[in-house]
Amino acid sequence: MTNTSSANQPGRFIVFEGNQGLGKTTQVKMMADYLEKKGIPHMVYYFPRYQSFFGRIASKFLRGELGSVKEVSPYLVSMIFANDRMMTRDSIREALAAGKIVITDRWVSSNMAVQAAKFDTQSEREMFIEWLYQMEYVIFEQPRPHQVIYLHAAPEVSLKRLADKQQAAHLEGKADIEEADEPLIRESDAMYEFIAGRALGWKEWTPVEVIDQQTGEAYSPEVLHQQIVEIIFGSIKEIFWSHWTGSYEIFPISGEPYLVTDEEPKKHAMIAKMIEDEEWTYYDRDEIGVTVWENPKYVSVEDAKKKD
Repeated sequence: MTNTSSANQPGRFIVFEGNQGLGKTTQVKMMADYLEKKGIPHMVYYFPRYQSFFGRIASKFLRGELGSVKEVSPYLVSMIFANDRMMTRDSIREALAAGKIVITDRWVSSNMAVQAAKFDTQSEREMFIEWLYQMEYVIFEQPRPHQVIYLHAAPEVSLKRLADKQQAAHLEGKADIEEADEPLIRESDAMYEFIAGRALGWKEWTPVEVIDQQTGEAYSPEVLHQQIVEIIFGSIKEIFWSHWTGSYEIFPISGEPYLVTDEEPKKHAMIAKMIEDEEWTYYDRDEIGVTVWENPKYVSVEDAKKKD
């Protein structure tokens, strides 16, 4: 069986998740613009893809044409959304293998949270999550994300924003039956919290609060974008370049150092671009044949030299 993990692929798979109305699509668009301006190879998907073969069926469901939220089994609904993602699996794998950053607006976890929230008991919800995991990651062999940016706010925030939201074209003038279901919005929040915090050991989830917890005011999209850029790209504190081997040794804020060899040219280009654009400080260690770059956000050159 094919390994569904993305861990050994040269690219990076980043998913934006969170309850309805919290700005996932806006943040994905801003991140895509950021990557484009930086010249970083990337691919973007927005799910569901309402004009795809399965996406058109998803649109029918969301317009209420297949029945109400309570009338259509979450198992059946989840298959529609899962098959829409399944149609992109190979292109995502190819992009990751080519060293690209893949970012998506929603992924498997959206299916888990929203559809599981429709069940009455926690045991039913957990049984469904396990079934869906098996379908998407084992049967369909979907790639697992390296990182999930989890936009979070109280369900009241989602409900208020949904009330003010401009209607999407795929709804054709009708209400979205999932967005219009207040209990479902509240229970979806609980399921996102469950998945992010405990279920399946998904340690790659990084919460990003949409509301300032001290003032109660919403962060602007620009402020949230800067926070997310820092999460995704600001976690490296130190980089060594070896003149002898032609490889980078990367020192993250947490975790073990790792190598990027001369056999990974796309990664080399991304690291060089990051160092140049972020104006990292550097100095040469001629005695051991390396150049050291320091991320000024985390460590100064003086602090680095003290370690010697």
